[in-house]
Amino acid sequence: MSTAWLYLLPALFIQEAVTLAATLVQALRSGTSPVVINLIWAAATSFDIMAGFWLGRATRRRLHSWRVVQSVERAVARLDRRIGERGLRLVLVSSGFVMYPYVNAFLFSWLDAPFSEVFTLIFLGDALYWAFIWGAVTGISFLSGKSLVAMYLIVIVFAILTIGGSRFFRAKHRQPRDSD
Repeated sequence: MSTAWLYLLPALFIQEAVTLAATLVQALRSGTSPVVINLIWAAATSFDIMAGFWLGRATRRRLHSWRVVQSVERAVARLDRRIGERGLRLVLVSSGFVMYPYVNAFLFSWLDAPFSEVFTLIFLGDALYWAFIWGAVTGISFLSGKSLVAMYLIVIVFAILTIGGSRFFRAKHRQPRDSD
């Protein structure tokens, strides 16, 4: 089995973080209030979660007779039994670091969890990721003093993390070669 996806995931995660961090640096540089930035983030994230959840529920209702949908429902039921309520909460929060809120909400709408719980936990996970990005931007901006230097530092730091992550996965998943 190919482990290419193990190299791709850290790169995509880092790329998205770099893009977001650079956008935040530019917004702050242009004089946009951090309060306004955070309100826009909260509104956009809330909309994403609601839209993803309701689209997922509508898809499940309308296409319930399809074989694919029935297979997904069985897989979700097995997963739900296997991880339990605490595991589900942990997955909902930690998914905020991995995927977009609308994707998470769409996927988790297939569980029989109430919307309020799904919304709160996905929002919390995404807020933790948002706080991580804000911390990186604030720290690098404070250390550099200049926004252009801060953007370069953000790209360099996240590039180092990407290269380090790919080497870690490569070393961890390297398969021994058969010698002839």
